[in-house]
Amino acid sequence: MHGRVFLVVALAACAGVGACSADSEPPAGGADGTQQPSASGTSSTTAPELAEGCVEQTTLTVVTDDGPVEVAMVTSYADIVGADTQSGTFTFSNTDISIDDARNVLQPSDLGEDEVVVVLSVQGAGEVTLGTYPPADEVESGPVVNFYAVYDHNGRLFGTPPSVELTHAGDGVVCGTLSGDSTEPGAVTGSFLAERIDTGTVRVR
Repeated sequence: MHGRVFLVVALAACAGVGACSADSEPPAGGADGTQQPSASGTSSTTAPELAEGCVEQTTLTVVTDDGPVEVAMVTSYADIVGADTQSGTFTFSNTDISIDDARNVLQPSDLGEDEVVVVLSVQGAGEVTLGTYPPADEVESGPVVNFYAVYDHNGRLFGTPPSVELTHAGDGVVCGTLSGDSTEPGAVTGSFLAERIDTGTVRVR
């Protein structure tokens, strides 16, 4: 990512799940229907045949200390992991992030003035399925958003997590929306088309 340094911390998709087994291996592309990563190792997600429930490109409105900004994301990944209990980590940015970095939760440093990184994780009651995932503090049980972080050039913005609605899950992409009423710094809303980079072998459906 243009020489920027990332501090790699625990994978959010494993947080509170206990489902990332040692024998889970990254799926091979092609024959099993999984989309191959781009040659550059960064996201180039497009929708040549737009599926129902998908937008053409991830565009999110991010509230910074300077106010809301609409951002077209050039990195947009979905990483679904786990077996009996699944979770999925989504990474969005208007800068290039490698697939290897996106498979870990990132604490980016040295972002430019107009650069943002959004990382969030959803956890299913069992498998990650299509439907709505509210913030964890709004419900006692069931599918939730269990990790959320927004970063800009000032560091991390501690905003209210959005609700996540997954509207489509195909072999190569996951689509959905982020919604919420918060207008404080760190709030994020919008629609996404995320390239699948699944670490585990179990697919969202």
